[in-house]
Amino acid sequence: MMTDEQIANAQQMHNTGISYRKIGNALGVDHSTVRRNLDPTARERARAYDAAYHKAHKKEVAAYQKAHLSERAAHNAGRRVLKAGTLIRATVNQLAEIAEIYRHAKEDPKVRCYLCGKLIPKGHRHVDHIMPLSKGGKHKPSNLAVACDTCNLSKYNKLPNEVGILL
Repeated sequence: MMTDEQIANAQQMHNTGISYRKIGNALGVDHSTVRRNLDPTARERARAYDAAYHKAHKKEVAAYQKAHLSERAAHNAGRRVLKAGTLIRATVNQLAEIAEIYRHAKEDPKVRCYLCGKLIPKGHRHVDHIMPLSKGGKHKPSNLAVACDTCNLSKYNKLPNEVGILL
């Protein structure tokens, strides 16, 4: 992932005719990462390639995932601990509000992404921590919002100001 500052620097360098590879070397990222962030069609091509690869190599992908299951389990356990730590002192009302946010994301017919503002079809909705748990955010109603899968996955664990959200 590239920060907004890195993307702006990469765009300036690209406008002067510097190749993606040289930009990547200067910023310490892979050239394909630079291309995906600067070329609007590159990200879609990469997604299509990834989908085709996963479809054609189901057994290899499943074996890889199985081999790295303990790493994923450790990551998920860490998130559960962070969530549980903030839920210990949660009131009954806060727990009900959290449940309502998840219900809203799952069942309501019209839900807008808090990041891009687009309507999100069912099955593509994520409940996002506005301030990421890994950066000190809490699992409480005021820190939860519904985002589309594209925005949430690209936001990853960025702070709101890194994504361009003013709180």
